[in-house]
Amino acid sequence: MPRTDPAVEIELPPGFTAYAIAEDFYRPTSIAVGPDGAIYVSERHGNVYRLRDADGDGVFEEKGVIVTGIEEATGSNPVTAMGTWNRAAIG
Repeated sequence: MPRTDPAVEIELPPGFTAYAIAEDFYRPTSIAVGPDGAIYVSERHGNVYRLRDADGDGVFEEKGVIVTGIEEATGSNPVTAMGTWNRAAIG
């Protein structure tokens, strides 16, 4: 469980709690957890971010763009697609 206050802007059924573990995305479309424990988030306009929880508190404070320029990145699993993007970048 993240060491942060629960989100209060969302209504959930009794017994459920939501936490904001990362913020400031523009129209996120997909989220996945990589084998390295990082979270990968793709945005509709083509960026894919790698998020890392550097201090182990459950909040992902490190955020970096790893892929740009993918048009309409909807429904893609950012982790499984990484191999395709990496091969395309390498040539």
